[in-house]
Amino acid sequence: MISRKAPLRLRVDGQNFDYSCLKARMGYGTLANFKLLVEDVSGKAAAGATRNRGARILLENGPLREMGYDSLADLERESRWLLTVRALGLR
Repeated sequence: MISRKAPLRLRVDGQNFDYSCLKARMGYGTLANFKLLVEDVSGKAAAGATRNRGARILLENGPLREMGYDSLADLERESRWLLTVRALGLR
């Protein structure tokens, strides 16, 4: 997610994150916990942020195979594109 107010990009390594911030909602699966974290951040701290394809798919309960990230480089390329689009005022 890319913030509209400040030049801030949030990226979490879902496999190596401490989900204890979810408190009682924390479950046993990494993916379910990651989805809860994305929902929390999207709804509060980053309400006006630009969401990448992966975040949108998670929030819409879409199939993970549609994210289209074969590598971290794909995610980085999308992030740079979103930053450029935002800087040009196109979104």
